[in-house]
Amino acid sequence: MKKIDKLFKEKFNSNVTQFADSIGVSRTTVSQIINRKQLPKDKFFCQLINYCEKNNLDFREYIFLKKTVKKINSNKDRNVVI
Repeated sequence: MKKIDKLFKEKFNSNVTQFADSIGVSRTTVSQIINRKQLPKDKFFCQLINYCEKNNLDFREYIFLKKTVKKINSNKDRNVVI
């Protein structure tokens, strides 16, 4: 979470709405995650991965997973190896 917090502060000036809109999740979700009231769920992580890919960021800097996850997008499915 420290890396996500850093991304939130540096890229979005701690603006919840801007962060939420940029990654494609609700403002409420981002607010609860940032304030540690909710753990990030699959949709948040998938949207963060998409954001990172579009902005030439390595999502592995923000998400630490122990196994392969399946990434689903509108065009095709593919596995993302972490």
